[in-house]
Amino acid sequence: PRPPPPPTSNHHHHHPLSVHSESNSKVVGFVLIGLGNALSFAPEYFFLRQVYFQCGRLRKPLGGKETVAASAPTTAEAAEPPKGSFGEAWVTWFRHSGGVPVVTVSYALLYFTALSPHGVVLLAFLAGQGVSPAMISLFTASGAAAGVVGVTVFEYAITCAGIRTASFIYVAGEAVAVVIAGFSFSAAVAAADAGGESMGSASMSTLSVFMLAVVVSRVGLYGFDVGVLELQQRQVDEKDRNAVGAVENSMTSAGTLLIMALSMDTTTPESFVHIVWASAVSVCFAAVLFGMYLRLWHEHEHSHPLGTEDSHAHTTQQRRMLVESTGSKHVHMHFAGPSLTVLFPFFGVAGEAAHSNDHGHDHSHDHDHGHSHDHGHSDSRRMSTAV
Repeated sequence: PRPPPPPTSNHHHHHPLSVHSESNSKVVGFVLIGLGNALSFAPEYFFLRQVYFQCGRLRKPLGGKETVAASAPTTAEAAEPPKGSFGEAWVTWFRHSGGVPVVTVSYALLYFTALSPHGVVLLAFLAGQGVSPAMISLFTASGAAAGVVGVTVFEYAITCAGIRTASFIYVAGEAVAVVIAGFSFSAAVAAADAGGESMGSASMSTLSVFMLAVVVSRVGLYGFDVGVLELQQRQVDEKDRNAVGAVENSMTSAGTLLIMALSMDTTTPESFVHIVWASAVSVCFAAVLFGMYLRLWHEHEHSHPLGTEDSHAHTTQQRRMLVESTGSKHVHMHFAGPSLTVLFPFFGVAGEAAHSNDHGHDHSHDHDHGHSHDHGHSDSRRMSTAV
């Protein structure tokens, strides 16, 4: 009897030369990416050099006579202890007036997210679900391009709506985009379960909507990032910027670390969907918190007649402005919420809430339109707590 034929196999056997060629192409691609990364330092250096030579203050030596004279601390500020330790930085941030802690927390919440086109958590999950490397590369590149668009358009948004309103529009838009991404991802998971295949095979169309929503969310994120930076430059005293910046970096790093820790055991789409929705909720809460900041803290732009510069507290940069140009306009922040000190013992509003409504201003209208409020500041206690 003839021997039975060998069993057929559905597996494709790759020729050794094809495997070798594929390996070489990956190495070449890796080298080209590394070379491009190295070459990118040249334009980066060029732009930083341009900023350095265009900004005269960057070239002034620290501790110069002009700098000291313009930013000499008041008697009360000189009596404050130095803020050198990490714990003191948190205290400085915690007690900062003008709603700075609220803005910081709002910004830090955006880092508790896996919905990032360049985040290792999401990219590793997509690769594990069979999404092609070309699709992942397009996803990452589109996210970077969306960030450029967000920053570019934000300049025009400030002109039309003011920096505070424009920042809220951007973070609210990001929240809408990530909610759409959450629903799209849930639909993709359901389609993959129904087909019994990986997400990259069974639900690519729905997954593409998810990836597009994540890319669009980058427009809001990068614009909001610029807005928060500008607000902090206005409100945070120069002498406190290192402390506030250190706390902000700690919060953002903690958010990134936490999202990575939570995703360690999320190897299936059914478990990763919880990470997606947790990220969406965090972004939405950031938008709500920033909206509360806009409602509770209002800007007042005013100028000082000659000889009244010391009528209330000013930041270091405001004092420098007054020294350089007497009568120049600057902005103070006022807490415009209810006088409920029991409910506001945190976020720097305890002192502000006690005098929130007794400085002679009606806070029922929006103060983000830039007109001047030339008032007398009869309540020096209220102004002493403003930035």
